[in-house]
Amino acid sequence: LDLGLYSLAIDQLKQSVEIRESKFGREHLDTLSAYFHLAEANLADGKMTEALELFESVREAHVRIHGPTHSNSFTAIRGLANAYLAMRKTSEATKMLEQLRDSESQRFGSDAPETLSTLSLLATAYKNSGRFNDAIDLLEHVRDLRTDNDGPDHVDTLATLSSLAILYQDAGNTPKAIAMLEHVRNASIVALGPEHPDTLSALGDLAMAYQGNGRVHEAIEIQEKVREAEARILGPEHPGALTTITNLAELYQDVGQNSEAIKMIELVRAIEIRQLGPEHPDTLSTINNLAVAYERVGRSSEAATMLEQVKDSCLRVFGPDHPDTLAALANLAAVYDSSNRMSESIGIYECVRDAQIRDLGSEHPETLRTLSNLAVAFWRSKQLDKSLPLFEDVFKRREAALGRRHPDTLLTAANLGVNYRDAGRLDEAIPLLEEAYKGSRRNPKLRVAIPDLFDCYVRAGKTVEAINLAKGAVAEGRKIVEPESLELASELVQGGDRLQKLEAWPESELLLREALSIRETLMADDWRTFNTISMLGGSLTGQQKFDEAEPLLIAGYNGMVLRANQIPVDAIERIPESLKRLIKLYTQWQKPQQAVEWKKKLEQRNELPDL
Repeated sequence: LDLGLYSLAIDQLKQSVEIRESKFGREHLDTLSAYFHLAEANLADGKMTEALELFESVREAHVRIHGPTHSNSFTAIRGLANAYLAMRKTSEATKMLEQLRDSESQRFGSDAPETLSTLSLLATAYKNSGRFNDAIDLLEHVRDLRTDNDGPDHVDTLATLSSLAILYQDAGNTPKAIAMLEHVRNASIVALGPEHPDTLSALGDLAMAYQGNGRVHEAIEIQEKVREAEARILGPEHPGALTTITNLAELYQDVGQNSEAIKMIELVRAIEIRQLGPEHPDTLSTINNLAVAYERVGRSSEAATMLEQVKDSCLRVFGPDHPDTLAALANLAAVYDSSNRMSESIGIYECVRDAQIRDLGSEHPETLRTLSNLAVAFWRSKQLDKSLPLFEDVFKRREAALGRRHPDTLLTAANLGVNYRDAGRLDEAIPLLEEAYKGSRRNPKLRVAIPDLFDCYVRAGKTVEAINLAKGAVAEGRKIVEPESLELASELVQGGDRLQKLEAWPESELLLREALSIRETLMADDWRTFNTISMLGGSLTGQQKFDEAEPLLIAGYNGMVLRANQIPVDAIERIPESLKRLIKLYTQWQKPQQAVEWKKKLEQRNELPDL
């Protein structure tokens, strides 16, 4: 079972059950123990119904034979509650665990190992129901008791610290989470060794916290080491190793290495289909991840087909209101959204919303995420009368539930700011976007607010603020990406583009020259390099350096035309932009004949279909 060979484990445990039942009887302690382990194996194999029936049968037998307050009964109840958690039956699990907590505290004491195990599970239940503060308070209590009982570096204490750190991160306190996970890593290396499975798990948790803090390259370096060690120690097809590959693929997507990420997820999918079957929950989750990766590289049709299959499988395996089914539907809606199938996208989001409000409540984080996605879909459909009040509502709810500084709250503030901008309410838009941008210093993912804040400054005539933002965003970007990296080049190009819009030509030239140097070194034959060449020519034109600008503008345009098949649909406008720069060059250079020739090319391009 620990090796991830679930089907083999189930077969062997069934044989053990048969042997013990025939020798001792069905309700002998050894037989019930075998049934309990068989239930655990079915749960790990995604056979939720079978697992639940076995756990309930074991619990019923122990309670009837030994009484409800016997230690064996408590263990059976804890196993059943864990199964409910795995099946996303959070309310049932919470009620059961709260009762078990009270019973174990009375029988064994509040600091007994059994009680602490139940409290840890109860914290998970609170987290799953969106009660982050209750979950944190509970795990902090467990941490303190384990530290007093076992010491700060005991394996159980370290496991509690890891769970608590992940909760801190979910609550938006990434720096505190990182400090705690770094302690867990160091203590695990000393106590267990650098390649113990628990140490590797701690390293993986730390890598994901680094990712949340924008330290993506550090996270990749750690996960690569973890992957190599797990493949060697646990085997390349162990479930833990596959989880690491999945996490590593997500990191590669963060740095734009989408092809490598897709290969990784396809590998995991193939292994899980072979080992677990095509409709195991882990397999369906991986197929879902693969579809999202396909969508990111423009393979929207494949992504939609894949997600429709996942949806059908989830409906068949879990039912229409199961969280995994709703997650699959939400991802399908997102793909429809990106494909401009807005009415279908909105319809699905509304169905997911209704189910989540009914089952989870209107304040649950998953419900709020769906409401936010629905608001985005309304906004993309130009239904500002629906998107704006919905964002206002989500913002209030997230602030009440998570606090003003939580990344989800600030992301909603940014979205609300965009809606205010589009409604012409710049005075309300700018403070919200500024607040989100300020939060990006703690959480780099909030840098998504930068383009919209810049646009608001430009619309409001706040030129000084816009220039400071353009320069400041580049300076802060340098702190979170590797020097001389493609990520830095992207930051420089974005900064150069913003400075061009403000006609800060010398400043934009400096940024674009640096970006071009990086891209010519690392991706000389890529269309983005030629776009940078064209943009640099635009900065030189703005300074009336026409002789220098001309060859760059021509080379940039020709390079992009030759590589047009590389350019994603949402970036195809870079070619007509390069033509407009050439027209501007020859117009300002007072060469009307050449300007006319390039205008004809632009007109011809505008007449082409599907652009």
